[in-house]
Amino acid sequence: MMTMWLTLLVAALAEQLAGRGHLVVAIDFRGYGASTMGREGKALHQDVLAAVRYARAHGAKTVGVLGASMGGGASARAAVAARAGEIDRLLLLAAVAIENPEAMRAGRFLFVASRDEPMAPSVEEQFARAPEEGMPGEESDLQRRIMLALDQLHRGIDVAHTSPTKQHGGSLN
Repeated sequence: MMTMWLTLLVAALAEQLAGRGHLVVAIDFRGYGASTMGREGKALHQDVLAAVRYARAHGAKTVGVLGASMGGGASARAAVAARAGEIDRLLLLAAVAIENPEAMRAGRFLFVASRDEPMAPSVEEQFARAPEEGMPGEESDLQRRIMLALDQLHRGIDVAHTSPTKQHGGSLN
Protein backbone atom coordinates (compact mmCIF):
# COMPACT_ATOMS: atom_id res chain seq x y z
CA MET A 1 0.00 0.00 0.00
CA MET A 2 1.35 3.39 -0.95
CA THR A 3 2.09 5.58 2.04
CA MET A 4 0.57 9.06 2.30
CA TRP A 5 3.82 10.92 1.54
CA LEU A 6 4.29 8.87 -1.61
CA THR A 7 0.70 9.58 -2.68
CA LEU A 8 1.31 13.29 -2.11
CA LEU A 9 4.57 13.18 -4.06
CA VAL A 10 2.97 11.51 -7.07
CA ALA A 11 0.03 13.94 -7.07
CA ALA A 12 2.34 16.96 -6.71
CA LEU A 13 4.60 15.77 -9.50
CA ALA A 14 1.62 15.15 -11.81
CA GLU A 15 0.30 18.66 -11.08
CA GLN A 16 3.70 20.23 -11.74
CA LEU A 17 4.15 18.40 -15.02
CA ALA A 18 0.63 19.20 -16.22
CA GLY A 19 1.14 22.83 -15.22
CA ARG A 20 4.21 22.94 -17.47
CA GLY A 21 2.18 21.74 -20.44
CA HIS A 22 3.06 18.05 -20.33
CA LEU A 23 0.39 15.46 -21.05
CA VAL A 24 -0.15 13.57 -17.78
CA VAL A 25 -2.15 10.34 -17.82
CA ALA A 26 -3.08 9.08 -14.34
CA ILE A 27 -4.84 5.73 -14.24
CA ASP A 28 -6.96 3.64 -11.92
CA PHE A 29 -5.72 0.08 -12.29
CA ARG A 30 -8.28 -2.54 -13.26
CA GLY A 31 -10.38 -3.39 -10.26
CA TYR A 32 -9.29 -0.23 -8.35
CA GLY A 33 -11.08 3.08 -7.99
CA ALA A 34 -13.74 3.49 -10.67
CA SER A 35 -12.24 0.81 -12.95
CA THR A 36 -13.72 -2.61 -13.62
CA MET A 37 -11.68 -5.78 -13.27
CA GLY A 38 -11.46 -6.69 -16.95
CA ARG A 39 -10.75 -10.16 -18.31
CA GLU A 40 -7.21 -10.42 -16.91
CA GLY A 41 -7.38 -9.05 -13.39
CA LYS A 42 -3.67 -9.55 -12.66
CA ALA A 43 -2.42 -7.89 -15.85
CA LEU A 44 -1.90 -4.40 -14.38
CA HIS A 45 1.07 -3.81 -16.68
CA GLN A 46 -1.40 -3.77 -19.58
CA ASP A 47 -3.07 -0.72 -17.99
CA VAL A 48 0.31 1.03 -17.93
CA LEU A 49 0.99 0.09 -21.57
CA ALA A 50 -2.46 1.36 -22.56
CA ALA A 51 -1.65 4.71 -20.91
CA VAL A 52 1.75 4.82 -22.69
CA ARG A 53 0.10 4.11 -26.04
CA TYR A 54 -2.64 6.66 -25.33
CA ALA A 55 -0.01 9.33 -24.64
CA ARG A 56 1.85 8.48 -27.86
CA ALA A 57 -1.40 8.54 -29.86
CA HIS A 58 -2.16 11.99 -28.43
CA GLY A 59 1.10 13.56 -29.53
CA ALA A 60 3.64 12.71 -26.82
CA LYS A 61 7.08 12.59 -28.42
CA THR A 62 8.65 11.06 -25.31
CA VAL A 63 6.93 9.06 -22.59
CA GLY A 64 8.02 8.77 -18.99
CA VAL A 65 6.32 6.32 -16.65
CA LEU A 66 6.16 6.82 -12.89
CA GLY A 67 5.04 3.91 -10.76
CA ALA A 68 4.97 3.63 -6.99
CA SER A 69 4.61 0.51 -4.86
CA MET A 70 2.22 -1.87 -6.68
CA GLY A 71 2.11 0.60 -9.57
CA GLY A 72 5.90 0.47 -9.69
CA GLY A 73 5.79 -3.28 -10.18
CA ALA A 74 3.16 -2.86 -12.90
CA SER A 75 5.27 -0.15 -14.54
CA ALA A 76 8.39 -2.34 -14.44
CA ARG A 77 6.42 -5.24 -15.99
CA ALA A 78 5.16 -2.81 -18.65
CA ALA A 79 8.79 -1.93 -19.44
CA VAL A 80 9.45 -5.65 -19.99
CA ALA A 81 6.41 -6.04 -22.27
CA ALA A 82 6.86 -2.72 -24.13
CA ARG A 83 8.16 -2.50 -27.65
CA ALA A 84 11.61 -0.94 -28.00
CA GLY A 85 11.32 2.85 -27.75
CA GLU A 86 7.80 2.93 -26.28
CA ILE A 87 8.93 3.99 -22.80
CA ASP A 88 11.67 6.62 -22.70
CA ARG A 89 11.97 7.05 -18.92
CA LEU A 90 10.94 4.80 -16.04
CA LEU A 91 10.81 6.07 -12.46
CA LEU A 92 10.09 3.39 -9.85
CA LEU A 93 9.26 4.58 -6.32
CA ALA A 94 9.44 1.77 -3.76
CA ALA A 95 8.34 -0.60 -6.50
CA VAL A 96 7.12 -4.13 -5.91
CA ALA A 97 9.71 -6.57 -7.27
CA ILE A 98 9.26 -8.26 -10.64
CA GLU A 99 10.65 -11.60 -11.79
CA ASN A 100 12.88 -10.27 -14.59
CA PRO A 101 14.09 -6.67 -14.17
CA GLU A 102 17.00 -7.44 -16.50
CA ALA A 103 14.47 -7.59 -19.37
CA MET A 104 13.14 -4.03 -18.84
CA ARG A 105 13.22 -1.83 -21.95
CA ALA A 106 13.24 1.90 -21.33
CA GLY A 107 15.59 4.69 -22.29
CA ARG A 108 16.48 5.43 -18.67
CA PHE A 109 15.56 3.99 -15.25
CA LEU A 110 15.54 5.51 -11.79
CA PHE A 111 14.85 3.47 -8.65
CA VAL A 112 13.90 5.29 -5.41
CA ALA A 113 13.18 3.94 -1.92
CA SER A 114 13.52 5.26 1.60
CA ARG A 115 16.21 3.44 3.56
CA ASP A 116 13.96 2.22 6.38
CA GLU A 117 11.01 0.98 4.39
CA PRO A 118 10.40 -2.76 4.04
CA MET A 119 10.71 -2.59 0.21
CA ALA A 120 14.26 -1.13 0.26
CA PRO A 121 16.15 -4.47 0.00
CA SER A 122 14.07 -5.69 -2.94
CA VAL A 123 14.39 -2.29 -4.67
CA GLU A 124 18.18 -2.54 -4.32
CA GLU A 125 18.12 -6.11 -5.68
CA GLN A 126 15.96 -5.05 -8.65
CA PHE A 127 18.33 -2.15 -9.36
CA ALA A 128 21.32 -4.50 -9.32
CA ARG A 129 19.65 -6.74 -11.91
CA ALA A 130 18.36 -3.97 -14.21
CA PRO A 131 20.18 -3.45 -17.51
CA GLU A 132 23.12 -1.06 -17.18
CA GLU A 133 22.26 0.74 -20.43
CA GLY A 134 19.03 2.03 -18.87
CA MET A 135 20.87 3.86 -16.09
CA PRO A 136 21.21 7.63 -16.43
CA GLY A 137 24.65 8.98 -17.25
CA GLU A 138 24.35 12.12 -15.11
CA GLU A 139 22.07 13.13 -12.29
CA SER A 140 19.17 14.85 -13.99
CA ASP A 141 17.29 17.98 -12.99
CA LEU A 142 14.15 15.84 -12.58
CA GLN A 143 16.00 13.47 -10.24
CA ARG A 144 17.14 16.42 -8.10
CA ARG A 145 13.59 17.82 -7.98
CA ILE A 146 12.16 14.45 -6.95
CA MET A 147 14.71 14.04 -4.19
CA LEU A 148 14.03 17.59 -2.93
CA ALA A 149 10.28 16.97 -3.03
CA LEU A 150 10.74 13.76 -1.02
CA ASP A 151 12.77 15.67 1.53
CA GLN A 152 10.21 18.51 1.76
CA LEU A 153 7.24 16.16 2.05
CA HIS A 154 8.75 14.14 4.84
CA ARG A 155 11.38 16.15 6.75
CA GLY A 156 13.74 13.94 8.67
CA ILE A 157 13.31 10.88 6.44
CA ASP A 158 16.61 9.36 5.38
CA VAL A 159 16.06 8.95 1.67
CA ALA A 160 18.36 6.55 -0.12
CA HIS A 161 18.49 6.53 -3.87
CA THR A 162 20.57 5.16 -6.62
CA SER A 163 22.36 7.81 -8.55
CA PRO A 164 23.81 7.97 -12.04
CA THR A 165 25.60 4.62 -12.19
CA LYS A 166 25.53 1.36 -10.34
CA GLN A 167 28.93 2.14 -8.89
CA HIS A 168 27.64 5.16 -6.95
CA GLY A 169 24.87 5.80 -4.46
CA GLY A 170 23.76 8.79 -2.48
CA SER A 171 21.39 9.94 0.20
CA LEU A 172 19.62 13.06 1.32
CA ASN A 173 19.80 13.86 5.01
